[in-house]
Amino acid sequence: MELKKENIYFRTFGSEEYGMGHVYRSLTLAKKLVKQELFNVYFILKDTEIKIIELIVEQGFDTVEFSTIEQSTNQAGALIYDMPLLEKPLVGNRSPFKHIIALDYFYSEYVSRAINLFTHDKSIDVPFKVKEGIEFTLLNDSILDIERNITPCIQSIGKILITFGSLDPQNHTLKSLHRLTFFTGEITIVIGALFKYIDKVKEFTAQYPLLNVVFVYSPQGIGSFIAQADVIFCGGGTTIAEVIYIAKPAVVYPQTIAELSFVESLESKGLCLVNQATLPSLAQREQLRQNCLGELLGQGSELIIHNIKEVLNE
Repeated sequence: MELKKENIYFRTFGSEEYGMGHVYRSLTLAKKLVKQELFNVYFILKDTEIKIIELIVEQGFDTVEFSTIEQSTNQAGALIYDMPLLEKPLVGNRSPFKHIIALDYFYSEYVSRAINLFTHDKSIDVPFKVKEGIEFTLLNDSILDIERNITPCIQSIGKILITFGSLDPQNHTLKSLHRLTFFTGEITIVIGALFKYIDKVKEFTAQYPLLNVVFVYSPQGIGSFIAQADVIFCGGGTTIAEVIYIAKPAVVYPQTIAELSFVESLESKGLCLVNQATLPSLAQREQLRQNCLGELLGQGSELIIHNIKEVLNE
């Protein structure tokens, strides 16, 4: 007899203000849930979120209109809430969902469990279970398929990667370049789909014709670029966890207060450098590499799915 599958609903969000990190992370988890063959997976979206709807459908998932869920009085299954903002119709005392699992730094007395991906210490006392730590980071298969870097660093830095997600609202790409005008190796710059400052970046590089800059536009995966680089300049979101997994030295320029708190905790563990104005020395790079190899990453999806199952059985 075929087992009845539980319904899992995702509510996630992306925009030119917040970028698309939440959406891609939710997709990574959704694909893992489908492989379990225990769940039906749906994405709750508003009909105005056209680009996200197109992406979700392209990835093979069904979408449900936000207003129809809002009107429901008894929605079976669980809600995976991966949002940078609060939507009380879904996560409030009138929520149609019995079980709510909030990813990220979101706290509310109405959720069943929070899985906080961005801090190591619980920031406030809450009346529900909180699971926290970088080990919960959702790494996709394109990252997990890459072998971790067991090769010791060498004195010379030949390749630098600059990548700040799809948006880079503070243009840390340009900030990084300002600190690399002396560099004679290759600089690869990833330009995300929502990046607005390409003209300013190209105008700056034109002032330094000796800079060897390669632009890569919206690549399907970032892992191979991380693996090939000697040093990575990046933000404090999922990318830094990917860099730590592969075990490469990183200089991080966080974009938000939440990211700053997260990467400072990583820096205290010797996993990255935060807001450093110079390239890391050989000793710094090698110590970062060794420390990253000691961090147990790669099981984030499994850990979260275990929590989902626990919540559904409570």
